[in-house]
Amino acid sequence: MSDVFISYSRKDQEFVHKLNDALKVSDRESWVDWEQIRIAEDWWRKIQEAIAATDTFVFVITSDSLASSVCRDEVDYASSLNKRIVPILRKDISKDLIATMHPALARHNWLYFRESDDFDKVFEDLLEAIDTDPVHTKEHTRLLIRAIEWEKEKINDSLLRGEDLKRVEKWLTLLESEVKEPKLTDLQITYIDNSRKIEDARQRANRMSMGGLIILGMSLIAALGVWVWTARKVTDANGKIELANVLIKTLDARGDFQEDRIFDALLKAVSAGKKLKALDTDIVTNNENNIEIAVASTFSQILYIGLWTRLKQKKDRFKAKR
Repeated sequence: MSDVFISYSRKDQEFVHKLNDALKVSDRESWVDWEQIRIAEDWWRKIQEAIAATDTFVFVITSDSLASSVCRDEVDYASSLNKRIVPILRKDISKDLIATMHPALARHNWLYFRESDDFDKVFEDLLEAIDTDPVHTKEHTRLLIRAIEWEKEKINDSLLRGEDLKRVEKWLTLLESEVKEPKLTDLQITYIDNSRKIEDARQRANRMSMGGLIILGMSLIAALGVWVWTARKVTDANGKIELANVLIKTLDARGDFQEDRIFDALLKAVSAGKKLKALDTDIVTNNENNIEIAVASTFSQILYIGLWTRLKQKKDRFKAKR
C-alpha cells in the first residue's frame, strides 16, 4: 500500500518529480506512473491495483491533464472506490474546462501549486490533507484490497474471520455513528456481510463436528478399554509395522495436543485407535511396548482435558455475555 497516488499529464513531469521528492523527504510513499507503458489490459490493471492500494488520490490539474482520457479514467476509478481525492491546481484553467471536469474534482477544494504560489507552504496543507484520520483511511484501503481480491476469486478463505472480523465489525459500528471519509463502497459492505455469514456457518459446523467427535470418542474409549485389558502381542512382521504406525500417529497426536491443536490431535488419536482395532485379535501385548495403553491414555487426555476444557470455556464466555 502507498500513501499517495499521483495522476498527472506527462507534460508536467518536472513538477511531479519535485512533488514526489518532497513526499519522500516527508516519509510519505507515493505511486507515480512515470513511463506510461501501455501493455493492453496489463497496464490498466496495474494502474487500478495501485489506485486501490493507495490512501489518497492526488490529481494535478492542468489543461493537459483535464484533456487526457487516461487521467479522467484514473479519476473515475478512484471515485468509484470512494478514495480520498485531493485536486491540486498546477496551472490556471479556463472556465469552460472547469465546467467539463470530472465531478469528483469539481466538488473538492483545490490546493494551489502554481508557479506563483509558495510550494513549501502549500505542501504543508497537502500533508495535512493526506494525514487526516489515518487509522480510518488505512483500514478502508486494507478492506478494499481484500474485497477486490475476494470478488475476483470468490474464495471463502480470503474472507475475514475470527478476531479480525470482530474488529472490523466494531469499526463498522463506529462508522454508523460518525461521519467518516472515505465512505465504504458497496463491495466492502458485501465483503463484510459475506464474511459474517461464512464465519457463522463455520462456527456451526465446528460445533457439530465437536459433538460428532465426542460421540465417536466415547465409543472408541469404550472399545479401547476392552483392548487394554486384553493382553496381546504381535507375532508377525506386518503386525509390527502396523503397531509402529499406530505409535507414530499416537505420538503425533500428543504433539498436536501440546501445541493446543485439539481437533488435529483428536483426529489423529481416532485414526490410531482405528488402526489398532483393525489388528488381529490373537496378538498379545508385551510389557515393553504396550501401545494399547498409550493410545487409550492419549485419547482420554485429549478428549477429557482438551475438548471438555474448550467446551467449558465457551460455556463460561456465553454466560459472561448474558
